[in-house]
Amino acid sequence: MATFAAFLAALLLAAGCGGPAGRAAPPESASTPAAVDEAAVARIPVAAARWSACGSGLRCASVDVPVDYAHPAGPRLRIAVASRPADDPGRRVGVLVFNPGGPALSGIKTLRLAAGAFPADIRARFDIVTFDPRGTGGSSPLACGPAVGTATAAQPVPPPAAPLPATVPYRNLLDDCRQRYDGLLPFISTANTARDLDLVRRAVGAASVSFLGLSYGTLLGAEYARLFGDHLRAAILDGPIDAAEKVTDAATDQAAAAEASARAMPALAAFDALRQRLARAPLPAPGQGDTTAVTEGDLDLATLTYLAAPSLAPNYPDALQAALRGDGSALRSLAAGQFTDVDGTSVLAAYWAITCNDTAERPSPAQAGVLAREFATRFPRLGGEAVSFYLGACPVWPAAREPLSTTYLPGRAVPLLVVGGTGDPITPYPWAARLATSLGSAVVLTRVGPGHTAFAADLGDACVARYESAYLLDGTPPAPGARCGP
Repeated sequence: MATFAAFLAALLLAAGCGGPAGRAAPPESASTPAAVDEAAVARIPVAAARWSACGSGLRCASVDVPVDYAHPAGPRLRIAVASRPADDPGRRVGVLVFNPGGPALSGIKTLRLAAGAFPADIRARFDIVTFDPRGTGGSSPLACGPAVGTATAAQPVPPPAAPLPATVPYRNLLDDCRQRYDGLLPFISTANTARDLDLVRRAVGAASVSFLGLSYGTLLGAEYARLFGDHLRAAILDGPIDAAEKVTDAATDQAAAAEASARAMPALAAFDALRQRLARAPLPAPGQGDTTAVTEGDLDLATLTYLAAPSLAPNYPDALQAALRGDGSALRSLAAGQFTDVDGTSVLAAYWAITCNDTAERPSPAQAGVLAREFATRFPRLGGEAVSFYLGACPVWPAAREPLSTTYLPGRAVPLLVVGGTGDPITPYPWAARLATSLGSAVVLTRVGPGHTAFAADLGDACVARYESAYLLDGTPPAPGARCGP
């Protein structure tokens, strides 16, 4: 999930266009948050987008949305929106909304650089529209919390009886963000972002939209289908995540997938040697403002970046060798990419606000520590990191107001298209079939090979592009059992 943020900048270049231990966090409030009236959401007035050229062939606008959809007359924020008009407007099909995942990546920054990664026929016949989700980019970004290196350096596996180390920097993050954004923080969630998306749809004048979501973006697409299915023409969910799966179960699956990928990587011996060295002592801080020592946490996150797209992280083997010589700066840079946008801006706060506001699960820091030690035993290379990767700040985060759930959506005229990779180390392949089953009206396209998402791992792959274009242009889904790859 997070790893897509880490290697997206490299993808864009390639495209030619990056509480105390043992106690659970207390609930946010003793009262139950007000429920959202979806019928009232549909009645919220929306002004037509006022476009202006903003470079790179894009036009930009903003859309006003409520902070809290349960109180639509209350405070508001502006969602930054961008559109790349269709190259062949005479044959235009409609609007394709793009979310690059993360969570917390700026859609606008990504589209500005990655428009050339879309197949030519899609660029010709769709207005490609994107937006910065609330709390990110140009949409009231959460600028709070510690430096990214303090999070990447958290040790993945605590000593016996100790809590999950990552909960320490994330408690500091939560405290700082609450001081700065207390009125916004609880409402940075995928359900609210899906509602924002529908107001964007209305602002751009589209009766319905098509959707392409990568990694975390598949959660947004599924939630939009749940809330606004009548306005969803078609949707590609690439690198799928199923909200119906418990976070602890998802971490187990991801740990197993990452472990299998790690065992097959050419740099395995160097990884193991560096792991042993870092277990004895961390490396000096990189300097130039980064004062946090380089640790096993950095090694694990940098490795996940590499496994997600080896061809787009070519400096990983060199980073391992440099670290073995005592210089961990390149390793920290790869690891820090997990929580930075394509321009290097930290998305640490928004990443965990979205993640934890989307799940009801709140194991205590001590329980998370137990889980990390168990995973490290079962999956000795990357198992411990899976717990911080999926739970991270959630053991200390306030109770979620509106956690996600996957809703069965049978009977769609055009089923959703779920794209899963057999060697995906971040969103394991079995999740594709599970999500398709959970949705009820979905088909699976299997991408045979390593890497995370077809958009990144198989950039320019003619087979995937052919299936996705036929689906988006004509509404024709792949036949059951369709596969791309060797």
